[in-house]
Order: sequence, then structure tokens, then C-alpha cells
Amino acid sequence: MRLGIGLAVLLLASCAATDEPYVPNNSSSPSTEGPVIVDTGPTNKEIFERIEQAERIVDGRAVAVMMRLNSYVVTVVTEDEVYEVTLVGSGVITNKIADHDESVDEQTKPQVVTLADAIDAAAVANPGRVDEATISPRDGKAVYVVRIENENGMSTLYVDALSAELLGSEVLEDDEDPE
Repeated sequence: MRLGIGLAVLLLASCAATDEPYVPNNSSSPSTEGPVIVDTGPTNKEIFERIEQAERIVDGRAVAVMMRLNSYVVTVVTEDEVYEVTLVGSGVITNKIADHDESVDEQTKPQVVTLADAIDAAAVANPGRVDEATISPRDGKAVYVVRIENENGMSTLYVDALSAELLGSEVLEDDEDPE
């Protein structure tokens, strides 16, 4: 199990960074003038800030984030190591959880979608408060799994890590876990 998590965490080690938010290609809908503005709301804005903060702390790329009570746990991959950064208020706890395994990089293709872009894509499709997002291998490719809570309950959305295309979604029952 730990090896599977390590592989999922390391899948995005060679991602290309982007500062531009994901804007979905809605070719079936009429075009509008100007950029598409996505209001992520105060809670999702905070999750984006915590992702950026964790990336700065260990100088790496975030591949997973979980919101727990009043804290955020962000998994960040650097060139040499994998860290878990816990952010609580103004406090920070940084734990090295693994060494970066170069053999994983050889088995994966460079990814172009960042964790924040995947969260954007999922929030556009299903607006709400992001509870958790992580990358996981599914059906032979890297897929972000994003859990969002809104007035309809908790949903799990699957976002392609290469294209940010929404691959599917499901509404979870109260006692159901997507994994």
C-alpha cells in the first residue's frame, strides 16, 4: 500500500509549472468575450494559498492536499525527497516521508496539469468546497481525484493529469469512501 501511495505521489515530479488557471474548453457552448472568471470562493482560495505556501517551504511541487479541521496537509515532491507539509494557522510542520525514486520518473510521462489546475477543473464542473485532492494511477494513466462538498453532498471527480479533462464523477453516500 505504501509503495502504491509513493508511486501516486511521485507521478507528478516532472510537472511543468503554470501560473495560469485552468479554463475549460466548452466548444459546445456559445463563446463569450473576455476570459472566463471562476469564483473559487473563500475556502478554495485558501486551499490554493496553502498549496503555494507548502511548495515554497520545501521548494517543490504539490501532488496532494487534504483539509482536516483547521489544517491542511500538502504532499510536496522535490528533486530528492517527498515531504508532507502540515499547515495549521501560522504554524508549519514538515516531515520527509520518502526519498525521490528516479526510476518512477522513467516510467511516467511529463505531466502538464498542476494540482491547482485539477482543482480548478473539478470546481468548474461541480462548484463547492474542496475537501481533498490527490493524484492516483487509474486505468494506466495519472488521474487527479478531487473530493468536493456542496449542497448536494460529497462528490468525487476524476480529472486527467495530462489534459485536465473531467473523466467522470460520482456522488458519495454519507458512509461511502471513493477509494
